[in-house]
Amino acid sequence: MRFTWLIVLCALLSLVVAWEKEDYEIFDIVAELEAGEGKGTTFYSFLNVSPSATTSQITKAYRSTMLANHPDKNPGNKLIEDRHKRLTTIGSILRNKEARKRYDFWLKRGVPYWKGGAYMFSRFRPGLGTVLIFLAILTSGLQALVQHMNASKDISRIQRLRTIALSSGKHRARVPLREEGDIFIDCIVENDEVFLLEPDNTMELLTDEFVPRPSIRRLWPVALVFKLLSPLTGMIDKSGEAIQDAVEPVHGEEPEEKSEEKSEVDKSAKKDTSRPLKASEKMRNTRRRKAKK
Repeated sequence: MRFTWLIVLCALLSLVVAWEKEDYEIFDIVAELEAGEGKGTTFYSFLNVSPSATTSQITKAYRSTMLANHPDKNPGNKLIEDRHKRLTTIGSILRNKEARKRYDFWLKRGVPYWKGGAYMFSRFRPGLGTVLIFLAILTSGLQALVQHMNASKDISRIQRLRTIALSSGKHRARVPLREEGDIFIDCIVENDEVFLLEPDNTMELLTDEFVPRPSIRRLWPVALVFKLLSPLTGMIDKSGEAIQDAVEPVHGEEPEEKSEEKSEVDKSAKKDTSRPLKASEKMRNTRRRKAKK
């Protein structure tokens, strides 16, 4: 069954690769014609001729249809303008022997619904930035899916090992690492905790807390941005530390502002002692000297 699907897929891929620019042009005009004139409208029915009509008959029908749908006779009519554009392309296809043969081929077999990535690209023509953003989102989604699958697998394995070790009822139990039972590990059970016994007799706690969980930070676009910005953030951290060291006073020294305040207090004290005495103070001092005598 798998080989059958593989053969069908290869056949479809070979058909997509075999399509050429002319095929894509036919796909486009067929889609536009059916959207504007109705489902099932063909190039022949649009010109009102038979599929077996000769080139001269097609040319005559093409000219008469063009005259009836000329924009000059119907100014401002958007439907006539679109129809005139389609008529030009359809007439060039049906009056060309090779192009008409190619159209008849698709008319008999039907235009495919999925026309390949090249057709979609040529139809919508996304820019380079759009393509890069789409690829980044797509690959990030796949990476997140892989991270989730790996984390779930590791957590289920750890839970299985803990369950087997705790249910054994032994202090030291040999637990199969895989369900196949071909590889065993030694575990030490203490109360409700299970430890892995390393070859050097050291023990490591068996828990799912250390299993890496899916994280946006671990996605490659985000990790790349952080890696590119790491030199800049390092410079900012260093400059911040330098500013902090410059602002903080050295141990044993007073801050500059406090020393300035202290000097101003000292100056004001000196000014207070050297200021001239008032008359009342002079009289008070004279009385004190007389009383002492």
